[in-house]
Parts: sequence; C-alpha cells; structure tokens
Amino acid sequence: MIGLILLTPAFAQTPQQIHWDFPVPGVPLVIGRPQPLTASANSGLPVTFRVERGPALISGGTITATNVGTIRVIAEQAGDANYAPSSIARTWNETEIEGAVVASLDRSGKVRVDGKFLYVAGNGLDVFEIQDPEHPVFRGRIDFGEIIRDLVPIERHVLVVVSNRLGVVDVSRPEQPTLIGSLELGAPAGALAVEGKLAGVTQGTGFAVVDWSQPEAPVLRANVSIPEWFTVTDITLRHGMAYVAGPTFPVTVYDLGLPIPQPRIEGAEVWGPDCRLAADDQSLFAARWYDFGVMKLSHELESPATIGL
Repeated sequence: MIGLILLTPAFAQTPQQIHWDFPVPGVPLVIGRPQPLTASANSGLPVTFRVERGPALISGGTITATNVGTIRVIAEQAGDANYAPSSIARTWNETEIEGAVVASLDRSGKVRVDGKFLYVAGNGLDVFEIQDPEHPVFRGRIDFGEIIRDLVPIERHVLVVVSNRLGVVDVSRPEQPTLIGSLELGAPAGALAVEGKLAGVTQGTGFAVVDWSQPEAPVLRANVSIPEWFTVTDITLRHGMAYVAGPTFPVTVYDLGLPIPQPRIEGAEVWGPDCRLAADDQSLFAARWYDFGVMKLSHELESPATIGL
C-alpha cells in the first residue's frame, strides 16, 4: 500500500512599505494642538498608530502633544495572507534632557518667569509650572491667533501686546488663562514694560502709556510721539519714569507723573541698532549687538550716570 502525502506550496508574503504623510518628521508638535496623523501602505491595507512613549494622545485621526517631552509613535500594518507585516517609527519634540522646553511649542516670541511659573509667548500664551525645573509641567494655554510681541507677568496677571492692542490675562487659574481686558492702541505695538499699574508700550516712533489699575478696562493715558527718531526699540519703567531707547539717539527719560509725559533729560550716550533695556532699582542696562552700558539710576530727575560701558 502506498501512502500519499499532499503538500501545499508555500507562497512567500510580499514585503510592504509604509509611507508616513503627516505630521512631517522634524516639525515640532505644538502642545494642545491636534495635528493630522496619516500614513499609507503600498499594499493598500489600512495603517494603525500607537504611542510607544511620550506625552501624546491619538484620537480621531489626529495626534496631540499633551506636555513637554519626547514623543515616539509607531505606524504599523499587520499584513495578511499576501503581505508581510510592516511598521515604522517617528519621533517628535526630541530632547537631550527629558522635559526641557525644546522644540515643543509654537514659534515663540518671548519667555518670562514669575515665581514657579514659566510663560511662553507664541501664537498664544503657554503656562508651565517649573517648581521642578527638570520636569516642567504644561498647565494651560490661551490662543491669540497671532504672535505675541511681548509679555510681562505681574501678580496674578500677564500683560501681553498683540498686533495693535494690549491684553490683560488672568492666570490665577493656570489651567485656564483668561483674557479679561483689552485696549486698542491704534498702532502696531512692540516692547512692553510694566511698573505697578502703569504699562509702557513702544509704537513705531513713540510709545503709549496705559493705566491698567482696572484690569478689565485698561485706559490709554497718553500717546508720546518722538518724530525725530526712526523707531523706538525698547522701553523700561522705573521710579515713575520711562526710559526709552532708539537706534540713533541716547536713552531718554520721560516723567510719567505729568499729564502728558515729557522728556526730562537725555541719558548717557548709549544707542545703536536694536538697543535693548533692562533695569533694577539702582541701575539701567542698555545692550547693543556689539556692547552694553550700565548706568546708575537716581530717584531724582537727573541724568542717569554712566558707570560702565
């Protein structure tokens, strides 16, 4: 008797390749903003996704970064009788030190720190808790739809300038920053400085003085024009004075106690392209792209005295 064994020919499965469409590798995932998540296999079979590690959520064909940190996502196709399984990985917001605020936010304009909170200005205002600096935690965001030019945190508020307006954001609840007051300034805004309940905002060849003692209804106190200047590059407020810098003239001091602020006296010979200012209670610092000056401030109406260049 002869036994027959039937053998079924084994067919090799065809390899398949996955093409990742969106998000594009290397482009940061903005925290809190859903991005389309799409990929395709050359077999035509459906591709699925999963977060291998990192602060991200996949839902409804989108991926959203939920906090700071490296995100790694796997796209995979399980295969079938004809096609072999395949997978591909992509990484976003990669950092050398896990938790560093790198490549995970909007194109940022300014960054400010106040106590245990970090405020980052891009197309919106992002709030991070930095009580543990090695592991910053994203707390909340408010969108403005355009770049914030400057910001100053003070007490439970953050003042921002966007386009031609000043806004007051209540950050007493970091998870839900809320715009509570706004003022149209009438001209594109630049740098912002705050002392107490007064704010100074540069505007082309001048600056605006705003009283925000009522955060819900800030009031324009004065518009100061400096026609001989090409542009005002920066402003800082100290002791009721506005210190204003431009590209071709010395730092000038304005008395904000007057109904219409007037220049009291020109400061030290510190000027230059894109001159920037900072101050503490005793000194004014003026930086240019090639050097900087340090000037001693006085509470009296007199010229800042240069103590270092």
